[in-house]
Amino acid sequence: MRHGHGQISLATGKLTAEARRDRIEVKALVRGYVTCRALALEFDVSAMTVNRDLQLLAGQGRLYRVRGGAVAPPLTLNEYARGLDRTAVDGRSARGE
Repeated sequence: MRHGHGQISLATGKLTAEARRDRIEVKALVRGYVTCRALALEFDVSAMTVNRDLQLLAGQGRLYRVRGGAVAPPLTLNEYARGLDRTAVDGRSARGE
């Protein structure tokens, strides 16, 4: 996850694209998966916008695409050895992502 980006667009009052993607990543890490339909409703964006977000996140290795949504990547051996809890949202940033 990236930090320091503006969270809300002053022009639209909505989350910025980067903030939305960060939140999508967190939801996938906590739940294990996310669906396009639920994300589109939650963030009040189109399904195409969500699909583009998921493609970008998958391209960065932050998620894996599956039919209808995405899943969190598996834990690395180091994360498993440390006993990382997926609900510890900041844990992924320890890898330098």
